[in-house]
Amino acid sequence: MMYVAKQQKTQQYCLKLHSSFLAQYNWDLTISLDKARKDTGMLISLADSQILTWINELNDAENYDEVAKGIRKEIRFLKKQKPTREVKNQIRQLYSKLYKVQFREDYVSVIMDKASSDYLRANKGFKINGIQYYRLLTTTNGVKTQTIQYVSERLRNELRRRIDNGRDQTVKLVPAKLGAYEALAASASVPVSWPHGVIVVPDVETHFISDRINIDDSDTSREPIVQFEKDANCSNNASDGCGMMLPSLSRRWNKELGDKEDRTISGVNLRNAWTKGMVFTFDFIEWAEKNVGSYIIKDVWGQDRDIRDAELILTEGQLKLWMCYSSWEDYEAHCRENHYTYRVAKTAEHELDDVRQLNYQFIQPYDNLSDEDIDALVSPTVQEILDIRQKDPRKSIVYLAGSKLTEDTVKYAEPEALALMVDKSLINDPHIYHKIEKMIARRIKDAKIGVLDVHGNFQILSGDLVALCQNMFGLEVTGSLKAGEIYSKYWIDKGVKEVTCYRAPMSNAHSIVAKKICSSDEVCYWFRYIDTCVVVNAFDTMAAALNGFDFDGDLLFGTDNKVLLKNYKPLPALNCIQYKAEKRICTEEDVIQSNIKGFGSKIGQVTNRITSMTSMMANYAPDSEEYKTLYYRVQCGQAQQQAEIQFESPYTVMYSKKTR
Repeated sequence: MMYVAKQQKTQQYCLKLHSSFLAQYNWDLTISLDKARKDTGMLISLADSQILTWINELNDAENYDEVAKGIRKEIRFLKKQKPTREVKNQIRQLYSKLYKVQFREDYVSVIMDKASSDYLRANKGFKINGIQYYRLLTTTNGVKTQTIQYVSERLRNELRRRIDNGRDQTVKLVPAKLGAYEALAASASVPVSWPHGVIVVPDVETHFISDRINIDDSDTSREPIVQFEKDANCSNNASDGCGMMLPSLSRRWNKELGDKEDRTISGVNLRNAWTKGMVFTFDFIEWAEKNVGSYIIKDVWGQDRDIRDAELILTEGQLKLWMCYSSWEDYEAHCRENHYTYRVAKTAEHELDDVRQLNYQFIQPYDNLSDEDIDALVSPTVQEILDIRQKDPRKSIVYLAGSKLTEDTVKYAEPEALALMVDKSLINDPHIYHKIEKMIARRIKDAKIGVLDVHGNFQILSGDLVALCQNMFGLEVTGSLKAGEIYSKYWIDKGVKEVTCYRAPMSNAHSIVAKKICSSDEVCYWFRYIDTCVVVNAFDTMAAALNGFDFDGDLLFGTDNKVLLKNYKPLPALNCIQYKAEKRICTEEDVIQSNIKGFGSKIGQVTNRITSMTSMMANYAPDSEEYKTLYYRVQCGQAQQQAEIQFESPYTVMYSKKTR
């Protein structure tokens, strides 16, 4: 799993309004902060981001966090005093002062109730408390919920200039992509120090032979064409969305992110201008010394670089608009001029779960389970429920509070769990018993639809970084892992040889793969810093099978469950060929129109329809016309899923990543 990077600053707030509400006031609203606080949903909290950092800087409010913490300290002190009327008034006044310090009046979210017409009207400008607002950007999640970010007229031009970061605006781009790349500046993230040197290198393209099933949906005027292709010429972008950082940088950033221990971190999800993706800890300098005997590589601009001068290697798929700059120096100069910082949005955790839950999507394609298989599959879940009902206080505490309870997180535990920690005899207390029984009833209901405990976990996906190093130095790309293999320290430590792998959303048996765990000394040595992530090989169709994953933070669920391994059927991957959107010299109007086309996410609707058809297949014989028709539609459904989820947004302007 990934952890959201721990925010080290006090949360900030902004208004979030419905367009229909603004329209009631003729797009000229007057509202006090106190009233907004009292109206549910009108005031939302914001984690820190590059945008908010800029806004605070431009408003000379960079010390807001220190001021807010000082006010909170005063409030805590007064709450310990005798609750007189004067003390209550002081506390009330301090809260008003605190919210004012944390409130960002220059930044507003607007939910478009009438998607197109309200959006176009809002973009002409509107007022709140006398401040004029104009469109700034749309986040990828914002497109799904038809929510747009607006900013005060006073700051808009400067923020737009900083977001553009001196890019060459004559370079042709896909409008939907540009809109999503602009939104990276609004990602919730924590600033970290600049690396001591950065190199941007080309992505790794690998080629291999494999069977596959092509689903060609590129011509939207006709039904998709589904065709089996034997011994197809396949390709992978083996570094799609991932790069590398030296252990020195990994250790420094881990400390800056608040870890008290002096250790490296497996990987972080990084942000900077036009930059997004995972960087994993890998000693690329040591690798070069032992395998090449040289330190000189060519960057994506064709310039010679010495890897000893860098702590961070980014790939072209991470620096999205690298082609809009003449060199790294050109790009970096603009970043520093516009006060960009490297920021971490999420981090790989230091420890992984031992038990996680399946969902119906993962097990629905298994159409050959025997009664004995089903009994074995549900057994751990049933046993857990029975153990809790036997009133074991220790297991009840774990059930109520989770297995990862620590001194830092115990304060967030359920009060019933805290009570049991103090006095285990309270397991017989009627209130606690009722609380547990209510949770168990919900657990039983969930188990009936496939939410079952298995030995396994989610891990972040990484490309084969040895393959990336080989490509950097112009060597033959063989990688460290063979087709059919993955590396996972977690599974190696458990002595597991093979796991079945899944990635949501999924809807058919083609999206289940089984992989061998590679534990060779060489692989374990080079990936020794990647403790809690999965490294996948560069020479099979695993990415295509699992709904076209990449390495910018996607998660893989893996389990060594014997029932699922025994009943796994190897099937050709579904290779989804989709329409590619046209590139153009983008204007803001182009981006706005792509937003309108993408309003609302259909991924849940698409997935539900596909899984419904999958369940209907059980009613027909495999050689029947009904079964074949449903099977065809389920396969086509994966192409529809990828059209919705690719590019991390639900834009209906389809496009495809490089064909794998």
